[in-house]
Amino acid sequence: MSNIVEVAKLAGVSTATVSRVVNGKGYVSEKTKKIVNQVIEELGYNPSKTASSLARRKKHKIAVVFSQRIINLEKSESHFFEKDGFYSIVYKGIKDKTDKYGIDLDILVLEKHPNPISDNYDGFLLVGGDFTIEDVEKYKLSKKPFVLIDQHLKGYSIDSVVSNGYDGAISCIDYLIKKGYQKIFHIHGPLSHYGFKDRFDGYMDGMKMYGFFPRTFLCDDINDDFNIIIPQIIRHTGMPDCIFAGNDNMAKKIMRYLISEGYKIPEDIALVGFDDMLFSSLMNPALSTVKVYKYEMGDLAVDRLRQLIYEEDIHPVKISLHTTFIKRDSCR
Repeated sequence: MSNIVEVAKLAGVSTATVSRVVNGKGYVSEKTKKIVNQVIEELGYNPSKTASSLARRKKHKIAVVFSQRIINLEKSESHFFEKDGFYSIVYKGIKDKTDKYGIDLDILVLEKHPNPISDNYDGFLLVGGDFTIEDVEKYKLSKKPFVLIDQHLKGYSIDSVVSNGYDGAISCIDYLIKKGYQKIFHIHGPLSHYGFKDRFDGYMDGMKMYGFFPRTFLCDDINDDFNIIIPQIIRHTGMPDCIFAGNDNMAKKIMRYLISEGYKIPEDIALVGFDDMLFSSLMNPALSTVKVYKYEMGDLAVDRLRQLIYEEDIHPVKISLHTTFIKRDSCR
């Protein structure tokens, strides 16, 4: 029996175009429609609208998969939605949307379930930057749809929902330089994580656009002692005008050290974070940062997974939410 991939290949179009023709949704030129319909007829392709209708009436169950590192970071595996951490807010977006659709939801830990339990679930949401291509290949073998959240594996056509850290970093650096900052250091987490890498690239290009020398420092945002790292950076490179941290958790630790050492923020040194966590506006001074729309990431990921479960618009997509620079008291 033929499938949508074979139709798309023979017609010379994407699977998304075939889906639009079959479902009568979205623009497709008359010429392309004619070609696709001809191929459908030749191959005897049955889009299985009955199966799609049955899928809509079925009670679905999906699993949200986190790494143990993120579980530890968020403190409580069983009460994500009661916390205000980054991934807890993502989870809140997921939970609210699945409740709206009547979808049952489980939480799984990646290390405890390296191989997907495909018979138990209709789809998976893989949350965070710890997922590798090896992990993803195992989920492909499950033959169940899945969506990455806050992770994108470059060079691979995999559905993902991410934040646009690149443009957020560019807008942040642009603001800082226009306010007179030149010696801006970037302290970031592992670049295997798409979010950190995207922000890193934006910082690098932003500094180079203005002809300033970028200085970057890799740190573990969870385990490293910033009371040791920051003085080492200052000792070897001199005092920066501003530190641009890869996330707000780093920025919070950096601010604690600087204040404990008698530095005034932003008079002696400015500080900017990334994510706009709840605590950022409550810090003293309030932290300038780049807002990531965390709740919306979870919400949109459920919608995308639901489309895949219903076999609608199945061509892989990368959904990237724009970020917003927020000026507060920690910089001029």
